[in-house]
Amino acid sequence: AYPGIIKWQQRTRKEILKDKAVREIKGGVRHLHKYFYNGEISDHWIRSGINFQIQSSCASQTKTVMGKMIPILHNHNAHFLVPVHDELVFEVPDENVDAFINDLIPIATAPWWREPLEASIEIKTGKRYGKLKEYKI
Repeated sequence: AYPGIIKWQQRTRKEILKDKAVREIKGGVRHLHKYFYNGEISDHWIRSGINFQIQSSCASQTKTVMGKMIPILHNHNAHFLVPVHDELVFEVPDENVDAFINDLIPIATAPWWREPLEASIEIKTGKRYGKLKEYKI
């Protein structure tokens, strides 16, 4: 499904070995120099650095969406409750759900960085977090 992933991982590994650090897409850094012993670093910390690059870049995307959604919260009498990993949880009056979702989708799927990235969105609705049903877009 992702033919370039091995090359990207190898490139990231070389960067970690050279810089003793890894950067996420917007420039945040995780320093790994303290995990080098006698010039070597374990595969665990290499994987951790690669994971940092993915997870932190996703977190940057989520935070970008969170900042841009404030106007639609006011427009629909909605409340942002909490982020849960890469999910955002809202409280929206029943009569405003469709309009809120229609306004949220373009924000959540808009390009957010100078390189083309594809975002997917899954929306679920319900009265209780544990009993949500998929919302058909």
